Amino acid sequence: MTSVSKKSSPGTKLKTINDLLKSKEDALSQLEMQSWCLIFAQVAGVCLAIADALMASPLVFAVGGVIYCIAHVMEEANKMERIKLQASIDETRVTITKMTDSYNQLKYINDNYKDLSVTHGNLNSFWGRLALDAGSILDQDLNIQQQIGTELLTTDNYLNAV
Repeated sequence: MTSVSKKSSPGTKLKTINDLLKSKEDALSQLEMQSWCLIFAQVAGVCLAIADALMASPLVFAVGGVIYCIAHVMEEANKMERIKLQASIDETRVTITKMTDSYNQLKYINDNYKDLSVTHGNLNSFWGRLALDAGSILDQDLNIQQQIGTELLTTDNYLNAV
């Protein structure tokens, strides 16, 4: 896997990894094409060996056998390369999936943080207004208590109470 600089954005990293995945898939496609060519060469080698029965030439049989053996060995090597490349492609796809999921989760958190920030501002306004209202209620209570006390302590009310 190629290293991606830490300064690049998540979108750039994801694009780089997607490009890497595409190049690996192209390489796998080429290996699969080579595999079919090698299978064709194996079939051609077997056909030459069978054709030897008609021509009775040991040289044709030997050439057919050599072509088959070389194509078979190359096909096995090709198969090993395809297996390694497919594993690398699968790993790259997992990386892309993890990066996409992480990006989506961060986007969700960011969006919710913005909502939380707005809600926090609304709550601050609410509590601020509530504190002001409570202060004004206290002021009103003091005024009302003062009025009641003044009325109770006036001479007319005091004499009626006694």
